[in-house]
Amino acid sequence: MEPVVVKLSGGLTESREAIGHLCDWVNSILQPREKGATVKGTGSGGTSVPGMKPAGAGRLKAETSGLDPLNPGTKLSGESGYLSSGAHVKFSGVTIVHGGGRQINAMSEQLGIPVRQVAGRRITDKQTMDVLLATVGGTVNRKLVSEMRRHGLQAVGLTGADGELTTAVRREPLVIDGEPIDFGYVGHILSVQPELLQTLMEQRYVPVVACLTWSEEEGMLNINADTMAIEIAGSLFARELVMLMEPEAVLDAQLNPIASLTFSEFQQGVTDGWISAGMRPKLETGFKAFRSGLERVRLTNPEGLAAGGGTILINDL
Repeated sequence: MEPVVVKLSGGLTESREAIGHLCDWVNSILQPREKGATVKGTGSGGTSVPGMKPAGAGRLKAETSGLDPLNPGTKLSGESGYLSSGAHVKFSGVTIVHGGGRQINAMSEQLGIPVRQVAGRRITDKQTMDVLLATVGGTVNRKLVSEMRRHGLQAVGLTGADGELTTAVRREPLVIDGEPIDFGYVGHILSVQPELLQTLMEQRYVPVVACLTWSEEEGMLNINADTMAIEIAGSLFARELVMLMEPEAVLDAQLNPIASLTFSEFQQGVTDGWISAGMRPKLETGFKAFRSGLERVRLTNPEGLAAGGGTILINDL
């Protein structure tokens, strides 16, 4: 069975109840390791695990093109897809990816560091980068691991910089409203090497990955947690990407939960006004995940996840 990637928002990382529901779900889907399954040396410094692709057989970022689901008729390039260099992974496992926006803001304010955002994107100067290392890569990740251990999970705290999991370059300035904006120490992911995650999941460990990446030129960089979750899910050929939020599901015009939503229905909901301003960016991100070859994206909260609820996004393009 292919793995599942769960993106956990910074707000939910502060809720022990939410983490408890998430842990209940993880415990329910993890299957016991097959009797006799071991990690074996390959003689070349790598590992070989039953049902797992060999090292280097992950997905490589490619300059491919395809249709952009958020802009019909527009071609994608660069981060639009992957080239497959191996067969699909067939094993059960869960990887958690998390952010920590609230904690970053709180510590920044305590230290007198300005919190600056443009178009919803954080500007990460050197001081803010140090705050990210202390919160997202430090206390937030450590507390998550501790709470998951309390629920019997073998959680392993990581960042996207560990084990060559992700490699990035510093993002070029973006032109917003006609003005170039330098977002500072923010990464653009070039490659994902999922072998470390595969090895951990095969042994029933649960990787908990903080949204930090690494650049040869700059060192540690900030990266959007949604982007990292999508990139990791694509590299793992994940069975499903789960994007956890506070509501249990997307609501329709009558405020009833929606079990499934196509991109066409999403567009109509935006036009008709029943897709709320707060929900729209979550759905846009969810539909963008299909660019990475994912077949199933679910939006829900931890309680809904444990109950099998939420809204399944359907790529109907």
